[in-house]
Order: sequence, then C-alpha cells, then structure tokens
Amino acid sequence: MATTVPPLHVQNITAGYGARTVLHELTLPPITAGRITALVGPNGAGKSTLLRVLAGLLPARGSVRLGEVELNGASIDAHARHVGFMPQLQPQRAALTVFESVLAALKATPFSGRTIDGGEARRRAMDVLTRVGIADLALEPLGHLSGGQRQLASLAQAIAREPDVLLLDEPTSALDLGHQATVMHLVDELAREGRIVVAVVHDLALAARWSGLVVVMHRGRLDTAGPPAASITPDMLARVYGVRARVEPCSRGTLQVIVDEPLPHVS
Repeated sequence: MATTVPPLHVQNITAGYGARTVLHELTLPPITAGRITALVGPNGAGKSTLLRVLAGLLPARGSVRLGEVELNGASIDAHARHVGFMPQLQPQRAALTVFESVLAALKATPFSGRTIDGGEARRRAMDVLTRVGIADLALEPLGHLSGGQRQLASLAQAIAREPDVLLLDEPTSALDLGHQATVMHLVDELAREGRIVVAVVHDLALAARWSGLVVVMHRGRLDTAGPPAASITPDMLARVYGVRARVEPCSRGTLQVIVDEPLPHVS
C-alpha cells in the first residue's frame, strides 16, 4: 500500500444477539497499522462478535471510526471499500472454484476506489492466490477443499481488494504447523505494508510471537491491552482463563505459556 491508513477507534460498543448482550460498552485503545493486533480471551469473551461489528455484519451501539470515517451504521458497500473480513467458518458446499471466489470478491466493490476490467481482475485474482500459496487450487471447487484449504481460500478473498482494515477470525485454526507459519508470515507482511490487521487468536504463544498489540477480552469487556509481555501474564491467565500458568521466554525471547493446572474458581 502506498500510505499507512489512519488508526481505528472503537468506542462504547454494545452489541449482541436478540435479548443477549455480548459486548458491554467496549472501548479499545486506538488500533494502528503496521502491526498485528491479536484479540484473545476464553470462549464466549466476545471476540468474534467484535469482529462482526467491525465488519459491519452486526448492528451495534457506539462508534467504529477509521480516521474521520464512521463505519458503524455505514452501508455494506461503504464497509467493503475499507474492510476485508475472513470469517471463522467457511461454506463447505459451494459451487464456485477457488479462482471464481476471489474474482467475485474483486468484483463485489470497486478495487482501490476504481472499477477494474475483466483482464485485470483475473490477473489480480491469480496474483493473490499465488501470494497465499494456493495457485494450484485455482480450479478446484470450494466444496472439494479440506478445512485448511478453505481457510486459505477465504484469506485470499479477504485480501483481494487490498483493504485498509483486515479482520481475521482464527486464521490458523484449521492449519497444520507449516501452514500456520506461512499464513502468519503473510499476515505480518500485510500489516507491515500499512494495513490495520486485527486477528482473533486462541493460541497465546502464536499471539505473543506475531502481534504488536494483544487485546484481552473477558465477558464482553476489555480486560487489558498492550504489548505481549504486558498483556500475557500469570495474573491475567488466572483472572481471565482460570488457570495457574507460567509465562516464560524461549531461547529466542518469545513468550511461551505453560499451563500447570486449572484453578477451582474463575472470578
């Protein structure tokens, strides 16, 4: 990307499903481009719900502002011009090929603020598949792919239009170790190119290794946010996850989390 996008401000967000409120007046520190922001927390903390709000897929009270652009309540098209979203679950029965799915994502809204012709769209689609490492799957129907392959195809769709904000819901959950490393390298590159990248990550060691900001959520609220070493601590793990654990650096200095036992009660 030519320029770094402005910070994303998330303020006083309340959202949920029907009568059940999941996010409670949630305010985050400004989320900046150039680094991965990891959303962590136990099941039910509201991480995926927050991503859906940021993607414009779930109504909410409060403000989601990209620089001076208010995204909360904006149209789907307005969101799509700025935001790319990779959901946690991908469709298992889809007739489109991998190539066609990326092409469809490119044609859904103007690319970089302009309409592109068919030839450029096809070239762009293949470039994206090559970058993600699945060009050999271009002609495979989505419904024939493994869970991990569908995840990579979904990532290609999300980054095809070069969005300012990239939202990833557990981007490595169905991947083996080799593909996890490949995807996180790519996501890190995308952030360093000047994008805002927000990813839900369950593996705390993975979050510590790759993110510049770790946002810990608990019961729909912000518990703590900061660099990995400040956010991933034994006290946080006891308070939020209900476990007695050690947080120790490996030989390269990356934090490792060793869980010793569950605690009898979680506050």
